[in-house]
Amino acid sequence: DTLRNMGKFVEATEPLEQARVMLAELGDLRRAAVAIRSLADMQRRMSNYDAAASLLAECSTIFERLGDRRWSIYARRTEGLLMLDQGDPARAILIFEECYIAFSELGDERWRANCLRCLGDVYYSQGSYEQARAVLLETVTVFERVEETRWLGKAYRSLGRVARAVEDERTATECFLKALTIFREIDALADALVAEEELRGSS
Repeated sequence: DTLRNMGKFVEATEPLEQARVMLAELGDLRRAAVAIRSLADMQRRMSNYDAAASLLAECSTIFERLGDRRWSIYARRTEGLLMLDQGDPARAILIFEECYIAFSELGDERWRANCLRCLGDVYYSQGSYEQARAVLLETVTVFERVEETRWLGKAYRSLGRVARAVEDERTATECFLKALTIFREIDALADALVAEEELRGSS
């Protein structure tokens, strides 16, 4: 997971595959399925969409069989990201809204806000910039309150993209700088690189 957060997806694959096998051999199917979900997310980030979909189906089946609602929702959210990456925003919105409701029912404010952040990214992709800005600002408030630093950085990065889309370069630069500062402080190198690229686009 550390390697994944650094953007080293290929290097992260082997230890996760090993963990998946070892945990299954130990009979810990839940944690094995958690490793499978991480593998699915990495395949998604590397644009290996068929592999990601297959892994998500596999871990979702295990979570459902175990009656683990929370991890089923985590996997479902990853499916929403996959739909967005594959150019199906309508399907992504339905999934994120479903996950938003589920996390609200569980009383999980962090993940509820994270689903809202994902919705903001979908709205941005559709050109609904005011709608995107409104939900992203709401997530900033939540992430600051619960001290969820990495997602706060991602929310600022998304706000920067929205600001740039409406030609507000000053706000875009401010948001990208906030995101970059956060990512550097927590050593989220992959996210920091993306924020740096966004900043270069502001110059």
